[in-house]
Amino acid sequence: MLAGCSTGTAEDSRRFQSQEAEKLQQLPDAQATVIAEQFHPDTPTPEPTRTPSAGVSELALTSSISGDGSPGNTMQSVPARSSQTIYAVLRISNIQPGQVVSAVWRTEDGGVIASVDQTPGPSSAPQWVSFPVQLGGSLAPGTYSVAIFIGDELLESLAFTAR
Repeated sequence: MLAGCSTGTAEDSRRFQSQEAEKLQQLPDAQATVIAEQFHPDTPTPEPTRTPSAGVSELALTSSISGDGSPGNTMQSVPARSSQTIYAVLRISNIQPGQVVSAVWRTEDGGVIASVDQTPGPSSAPQWVSFPVQLGGSLAPGTYSVAIFIGDELLESLAFTAR
């Protein structure tokens, strides 16, 4: 058996509906609980994209450069008092736009003979970069070095002798 009770008129029903519509909804507040926050935390801030560091796979001293930019020959020493041009040839990858690669030629006691800057094209693929220095007959017999930098970061260095 079903029993029901109803009081009021249709107008009373409309009045109660309009009163209920003016009340604030409670469901959004109920959903913002500690448990909901634990299972649905705020979206984390993404970490900045890391720029890959430049990588050097080869550094060679040469007196000539091949058509593809690679060293034509490799040398461990250069003739003292020679007036030829020698090159430090570097195979480098992960170059970013605008990065400047520098070669600093030094004497054994750290004195700078020459400094050469190059701005290779941006590329993640390996590429050859050469750093020429004109000896001009001033290189006395001894030990020398060439160091390769990007900014203040030393990438590679190579020692050689003048005989």
